[in-house]
Amino acid sequence: MSLGKLLALTAPWKAVHALARLTATATGLLLCVVAWADEPQLRVQARLDPGSSVMVGETLQLQVDVLTDSWFTSAATLPGLSLPGAQVLAPGGEAEHLNLTLDGQAFYGMRYTYRITPTRAQDFDIPVLTVKATPGQASHELTAQTPPLHFAARQPPGFAPGETVLVARDLRLAQRIDPPATALKVGDSITRHVSLQADGAQAMALPAPELAEVEGLSRYPKTPQIGDIDDGRGHVSGGQRRDSVTYRIERAGHYQLPAIQVKWWDSRQHRLQLSQLPALDFEARAGGGYAAVFSIAQDLKDLGQRHPAYLSRHALGLTLSALLLGLGLWLARPLWQRARQAWRHRRAQRRAQRLASAEYAWRQVPAQLQEGQLGALYLWLRRRRLGLGLGTLGPRLSTLLRACYGRDGKSATALRQLGEALPDLQRLANLRRRAHADAHSLRPLNPGQDKDLP
Repeated sequence: MSLGKLLALTAPWKAVHALARLTATATGLLLCVVAWADEPQLRVQARLDPGSSVMVGETLQLQVDVLTDSWFTSAATLPGLSLPGAQVLAPGGEAEHLNLTLDGQAFYGMRYTYRITPTRAQDFDIPVLTVKATPGQASHELTAQTPPLHFAARQPPGFAPGETVLVARDLRLAQRIDPPATALKVGDSITRHVSLQADGAQAMALPAPELAEVEGLSRYPKTPQIGDIDDGRGHVSGGQRRDSVTYRIERAGHYQLPAIQVKWWDSRQHRLQLSQLPALDFEARAGGGYAAVFSIAQDLKDLGQRHPAYLSRHALGLTLSALLLGLGLWLARPLWQRARQAWRHRRAQRRAQRLASAEYAWRQVPAQLQEGQLGALYLWLRRRRLGLGLGTLGPRLSTLLRACYGRDGKSATALRQLGEALPDLQRLANLRRRAHADAHSLRPLNPGQDKDLP
């Protein structure tokens, strides 16, 4: 066969082979585009509230929004933040739910808040923060970064450099005396309680009131109680501090507990404020001696002279029995202590097992669904070893779960329907667990004897 005829025969096959390669390449590119389009997004936004200029001692909020167009299978991981010259309180377990529209697309997520309180007048640069999260339907953990931010802190008027500055929207100062300063005498004790509450300030930034010493009184200060003011749902509105000091009266006379002043900057009216508690005055009289109306020693002496001491055998036996019983109880004390410790340990274990059980998580589900939360439901799935996806228990539950994260106004209806479907969910979980147990159970020891059964 000539070379020309051979080329004429192989040319169509080469064209078919090239067309097949082109088709395979196009199909691969299309699959990659589809897979990329189905991959959920992770976006992070950051802002400063109330702005980029604050006073020294004023609390500034760094709000970080973690958003996705899907849902989150677990809480996001935020890095720590340290700023020289400022106190930084990292976000705790509390977070605010968000529903936003970015570039015409619906996003859902959580808002985390860093609370920053400058202690020096200077400029501050907040670096880039890398946030990690795993949205639903994501093939791996995603990361996103916040933009760098800048703010400046300046010294409020009326405060010297280095002086502790308290900045608040409102301040409440109160005191009380326990017991009331009436009919006091030498040897008695009196306690002064001072309460300080500041809206918009951190609890650790509240100054300690000056509970001065008073001559003639012994002073015994107590450990202060410092905490946040919140609404019970994780939203912190300020800080509070309670101080107490006990004075013991050493001698009679007139006493005065000095007045207490707190200087602070009003962030609403932008001016210096001075809150004051008045001084407390009281009188202490000398303690009178006590004289008995009769002599106990003389009565015992006369009683012993008229009735000589006599101890019978019965009384002696009772005394020895009481001594032996006391000795036995004293020797058995270690055994009783160990038994009590073992009982407490068993009770703590039972309580821990109850709190870690799936039944306890299931009892929390209805209340959390009414609040729009699904944490207890996911915890129940994990403890029942059913995975973290509701979709594994039926397409209807998967549809309700997607509607719970929707933004079309049907999330409340979906949550209500999900609450109504809880009995079906429990029944499906029991069937799934029973089927799993039957699939892994052992066969009968004597299968050949089944024919003998009635």
